[in-house]
Amino acid sequence: MKLYTSKNMTILTNKHFKNKKLSHPLFKGKAGMFLVSADWCPHCIMLKDTWIKFKKLSGKDFPVAVLDSQKYPEIIRSLGVHGYPTIFVVKSNGDLKEYTKSRSILDLGMEMCSLMKSHPRCNK
Repeated sequence: MKLYTSKNMTILTNKHFKNKKLSHPLFKGKAGMFLVSADWCPHCIMLKDTWIKFKKLSGKDFPVAVLDSQKYPEIIRSLGVHGYPTIFVVKSNGDLKEYTKSRSILDLGMEMCSLMKSHPRCNK
């Protein structure tokens, strides 16, 4: 069973990566985050509800997406992913940085606010 579909998440593909940068239209000029996930991974399964909720809370100004590790192993290798789930922060210029903090909805939201001080959810 697929953890994520285009109905509940923005799905990234190998076409969205070039020279270790993300170039998806939703991320153009915006900071955001994406998750590298595997359908068979117990930790990924446990994170699913939190990640979908985070996407809903973040809105359109802070893109949240998923990359399927099983479909794109060459991208996974180029990003240096060694375990799942792995979360990346996407800077507004497309540069990537691995996110290593807690995966709680609160900490994900705090990361979003640190990247986007003007997000409506960050001023409350």
